[in-house]
Amino acid sequence: MWYAAALYAAVLTTFTWVRYEAFLTESDHAVFAQFTWLFGTLSAPFSSITLRPMLADHWEPAVALLAPLGAIGAGPVGILLLQALALALVAPLLLRLARQFGASSWSAAIVPLLWLVSPVVVKANLWDFHPDAFVAALLVLAVVAAKAEQSWLLIGAVALACGLKEDVGLTFAALGLVLVWNGQRRVGAILAISTATLAVFLNGILLPRLWPSTRDHYTERFVGDQAFRTRVLLDAVALAAEYAASDLSTREPLSEIRAEPSDELTLFVGDD
Repeated sequence: MWYAAALYAAVLTTFTWVRYEAFLTESDHAVFAQFTWLFGTLSAPFSSITLRPMLADHWEPAVALLAPLGAIGAGPVGILLLQALALALVAPLLLRLARQFGASSWSAAIVPLLWLVSPVVVKANLWDFHPDAFVAALLVLAVVAAKAEQSWLLIGAVALACGLKEDVGLTFAALGLVLVWNGQRRVGAILAISTATLAVFLNGILLPRLWPSTRDHYTERFVGDQAFRTRVLLDAVALAAEYAASDLSTREPLSEIRAEPSDELTLFVGDD
């Protein structure tokens, strides 16, 4: 499995390196390459690309651990290499986890190999760089540590992962509930409560206060007038259900339903 993971890391690093040299990597790669350089030179992590400080977008203080790459000028390529290595590392960890639960050699290798050839994983590696790509390896490591009852390794994996994105705590809160279900009640309860509390604090209190304009930006970008469109859609579904439940022999054509005051979304429901 280590050989397969090494091959994956080598191939994906090569592809991403070629994309980088051809100026095909996305903007997030540029943003985090700059942050790596800024941390490496002990400068304030303010992006000249997004025109915002690092914590104005997401909770990602663990990016500071990449400072050595920035200090030696290897940030752009180095973070792509680390991302490929982190995603490749998931496979040996999954193999270890399967063996912990008593899987045979061949059956234990199925899921790790599927991970390495998954288009979802490969696309995440080729598309860009994101710090939360490291979360998968840390999540599996946390499960391995919990199974082996290695508390300090569990704490370290969880702490590092929660420094990679503000919503990662919810994933580990779910893991805590699973541990409670499987009999590790004390560890599971502590993990679930602490990580869920952290996620709520980061998303509901800290980040909105650090840079309020960013919240408005993302609200407009990802929500927009979706609330209005959703209401129109639900009204149309309710009317269609009422129509279907009526006496088919006396039904009348549905009237045209038009979204107001905006004409961006117009929904027509006609005869069968």
